[in-house]
Amino acid sequence: MAARSGEEAEGEGWFADGPLRRLLGNASLLVGGRSLNGLFNVAAMMLIVRSVGLETFGLLVLVHAVMSTISDLAKFQSWQAVLRYGTPALEDGRTTDFRRLIKLTTLLDLSSAVLGIVVAVTLVPLLAPRLEWSPEWVPAIQVYAFSILFMVTATPTGLLRLFDRFDLLSVSNAMGSFLRVVGGVWVFVHGGGLETLLLIWFVSTTTSGLWLIGHAIRALSARGFLEGPRLGYRELASGHEGIAAFVWTTQANTTLASVMKHLTTVVVGFLLSPVAAGLYDISRQVTTLLTRFAKLMQPAIYPEFARLSAQGNMKAIRQLILRSMTLMTGAGAVLVMPLLVFGRPLLGFFFGEELEEAYDLMVLMAVAAAVRLFSFPLEPALISTGRAGMALVIRAITVAVFLLGLFALIPRIGLIGSGVAGLAAAVVAFIAEATVALAWFKSRTTDLVKAVVSPEPLALGDRQGEGSTPKL
Repeated sequence: MAARSGEEAEGEGWFADGPLRRLLGNASLLVGGRSLNGLFNVAAMMLIVRSVGLETFGLLVLVHAVMSTISDLAKFQSWQAVLRYGTPALEDGRTTDFRRLIKLTTLLDLSSAVLGIVVAVTLVPLLAPRLEWSPEWVPAIQVYAFSILFMVTATPTGLLRLFDRFDLLSVSNAMGSFLRVVGGVWVFVHGGGLETLLLIWFVSTTTSGLWLIGHAIRALSARGFLEGPRLGYRELASGHEGIAAFVWTTQANTTLASVMKHLTTVVVGFLLSPVAAGLYDISRQVTTLLTRFAKLMQPAIYPEFARLSAQGNMKAIRQLILRSMTLMTGAGAVLVMPLLVFGRPLLGFFFGEELEEAYDLMVLMAVAAAVRLFSFPLEPALISTGRAGMALVIRAITVAVFLLGLFALIPRIGLIGSGVAGLAAAVVAFIAEATVALAWFKSRTTDLVKAVVSPEPLALGDRQGEGSTPKL
């Protein structure tokens, strides 16, 4: 029997699978920083709730949620463009095209950050009465709006992911939340109000953003990408076919995704109160902490899908999806069970008895998180294989279900309605993404059969030469 190729042998065992091994390796690099980030955030919340009370904490949460939502709405997901178009440019040795790409995405980041700051400063006085912000707090909140400049760090994030510097991303993730813990200790000992808390959050956001920017510049310099002729503005998209549509599509997708995160806190505060917003945010943070490792797989999987898509390797893409989903099924069950068993007493012990009322909400959010964990590779696979438009449609449907649930249920059953809406949206997203992914694989398998039996080479990407094997 002929010896099997190294590539075939590589696919035999799960941990001999190159893409899956790299995915787990990169995720493990992130898990330290992100896990510390989650622990530090929960510790900071505990200190602040114990120090200033749930109402003041809820006000802080609302301010940060408003700024984060505006940032999400304004910014482009440049990191996805860096991975999607930067990967083939580097593999093909197209240095000038890569430099043009980075300049383009950096300009997108800067322009969206400036737009976000202007919108935030303008909206703060208008939102203040409805969100129970005192007029004396308005100037401090407007100053806090400038933290948006350091929230929009998509290009540095994409570069560090592209260069496999997940270790630096890990440090950045933990750095900001550690400073919040330090600030929380200060408030716990010396006291303070909303302005003090906003200053602590501003410093933490700025420090984390500057870390990412500085190391991204250093990575570019080390690889010689800062050298070369000066690039003009007219041809920045040159060499990256379809990048405009891709950028707008992923930006719209992220705009919709933000509804499921920070904007929900704003809606809860708008419909109920700052206290309810604080309860919701604590529930979200604790649930996120329990599922942190599995969620880290998603940013780590994008570079792998980008590489496999550039190679046209359909089999490896399918294998990576199925194995990742299987791993996350077990991880989701293991991580969510402790919350179901010990959640209520732990909430009361760490945050106070008034937080125990958030337990039922937390259970629903944990179940929804488990569903999202199981389906996590589906959306990155759709985006990385040229189905970003379909991913956007699915996201729009999911958000519509979520918003309808929020505004229909919260006035009727209170805060628990946000948990019901989130679970319904997670189930709808999984069903839709799985359906589209299965249809895509079926169509590509049909193309393969046609390519084998047809006397003419079938163009499944770049047209193959006569007698060659079609690329998938």
